[in-house]
Amino acid sequence: MTAEPTGGRSPEDLEKENLRLTRRLERLEDNVRRLEEFQDANSTLAARLLEELEAERANSERLLLNVLPQRIVDRLAAGETLIADRYESVSVLFADVVGFTGISARLAPADLIQDMNRLFTGFDAICEATGVEKIKTIGDAYLVVGGLGGEADHPARIAKTALEMIELVESTTGLEHGII
Repeated sequence: MTAEPTGGRSPEDLEKENLRLTRRLERLEDNVRRLEEFQDANSTLAARLLEELEAERANSERLLLNVLPQRIVDRLAAGETLIADRYESVSVLFADVVGFTGISARLAPADLIQDMNRLFTGFDAICEATGVEKIKTIGDAYLVVGGLGGEADHPARIAKTALEMIELVESTTGLEHGII
């Protein structure tokens, strides 16, 4: 007669042990399933957070480009903290909306911003076409510089820019809220 490998336990004891192990295995499988669900949820959350972070980065860059030239934004992104360049000869143009204080008093802020955005978007296009560089806008002031790329004809470019800005203002009397 050979002994069965039951370790001297009765069939009922073995049945109880099997049931206990089955329940333990079910709990482990349930924990693994929950862990996988948690991991999936975290992956989804991480992907969403990365998308939001990228959108915020793009928004920050867009805002920076509203006040700084692309080349300066690029230098800042590269880690430069002190940016001061020297140029032997440049031409500077300041454009300012005449009567801005009165206009801003009579328009709703959203309307004022909308009209100024349209005007400055037109100025941006002019600067792009004439090859001068918008440096920044502050309120109703618009600062442009020519010659930063070493162009010898920067005074003529600035003069052309100024004339085209005047032409734009004169032709834009139909801005939605009457800023011009």
